[in-house]
Amino acid sequence: MSARSRRKGAAFEREIAIRLNDARIPGWDARRGLGQTRSGAEVCDVEGSAYWIECKCGRRPNLYAALAQAEEARDERAPVVVARKNSTGGGAPSVDTVTMRLEDWIELVRRATS
Repeated sequence: MSARSRRKGAAFEREIAIRLNDARIPGWDARRGLGQTRSGAEVCDVEGSAYWIECKCGRRPNLYAALAQAEEARDERAPVVVARKNSTGGGAPSVDTVTMRLEDWIELVRRATS
């Protein structure tokens, strides 16, 4: 991975942490995982939340590979992938998405609606 790609990924992780903090979710203190500068296996990309958050951005972020990476590295927290597909220059804006396992999403909805 090039230095430019690493910088871009780190900037995306910081942006997501800021956006999560701006959402003022009770009990969360989102921040970029400090272990990212040493080894991606030490911590998730964004710490301080109820989920194991991996962030991916690029032309074609591989959501399944990212979810598998989070599954393999996670602790007891449910894995979540936050992804951004870079704009291809056609004028369409980038859209950030969240990918998670269906059973985790069902549990999330169950808690939110009970």
